[in-house]
Amino acid sequence: MPVRRDTGRGGDTRNIAIAVLLAALPILASAHHSVAALYDFDDVQEVSGTITDIDWINPHIKLTVEATGTGEIWQLEASAINILERNGVTRDSFQVGDEMTFIGPVARNGSDTMAAALAVMPDGERVPFFTLIAARLGLDEAPSGLVFDKPSAQAAAADSGTGLFKVWTPRGRPETGNNAYFWPLKESARAAVAEYDPLVDDPALSCETPGMPVIIDNPFPIAFSEENGNIVIRYEEWDGVRTIHMDGSASSGRTLMGHSVGRWEGGTLVIETMDTDYPYFDDRGTPQSEQLEVLEHYRVTEDGNRLDWDATITDAEVFTEPVVFNGYMEWFRGEEIKPYDCTY
Repeated sequence: MPVRRDTGRGGDTRNIAIAVLLAALPILASAHHSVAALYDFDDVQEVSGTITDIDWINPHIKLTVEATGTGEIWQLEASAINILERNGVTRDSFQVGDEMTFIGPVARNGSDTMAAALAVMPDGERVPFFTLIAARLGLDEAPSGLVFDKPSAQAAAADSGTGLFKVWTPRGRPETGNNAYFWPLKESARAAVAEYDPLVDDPALSCETPGMPVIIDNPFPIAFSEENGNIVIRYEEWDGVRTIHMDGSASSGRTLMGHSVGRWEGGTLVIETMDTDYPYFDDRGTPQSEQLEVLEHYRVTEDGNRLDWDATITDAEVFTEPVVFNGYMEWFRGEEIKPYDCTY
């Protein structure tokens, strides 16, 4: 491991460190945000010290650590509560005053700030705190490529739904943040991306639920249900809710999730969405216009355990050709939608 440089800062540095951090970029404000924008994956450090403060909040827990030997005050961030709990890490797993070691990439701006990819717990167990980052850095001995390996209550409850109408866990994802550099953008859209300021323009800074279509690319469980003749989709991430109108009803105006009309084609649910009132196509500032249209397909496999999906997005003001997302989800008995309750 490279040795972390001594910044020589002393005194009460907690508020200073937070201010420096916020002046750099918002840290992983959502699962969509790219850690590469803030953290240097070529500068992976190890910090051992005493935990002095814990903010057990979504979208990411935050830790303050006083480094052993130097007294430096480090600001660390880990995954969302919901992901950590599914991986067996709870609020009782560590406490203020515990001595722990954290490994991860540090902030590009030189502040004592880290994405805590891996933690060495008080009992010596090595636990990924950012599963995908730990896997990327080779810190996880058995990386799964998934943000969590098991549902929160697998096999703990009876089957709570049939066919499409149950809770699904995303497994294969389009990862829109990583692919953003390759969108077929018009020049005007490229110019808008260049002007995007994540410190000012990012809706996640105020815990705003992402709109369509970015909401459909997330790692958290998703529930489909029938309500009053319509289909309702609930996203655990950001506590998002969409209503799919199955009666073909007309739009009453532009909204965050847009106006979605659904129909069945055999065993496939087809959804057409228009009138979305959300400014961004991804977390990198790619714009979207009032011309945005999204066509989704959801197909449950014959055994009822897998949900394949795809989405074709057209926006004549932004893209030179349609953009296609695709992925799949799996069903685990007993999984549930947990509260997200974003806090900043």
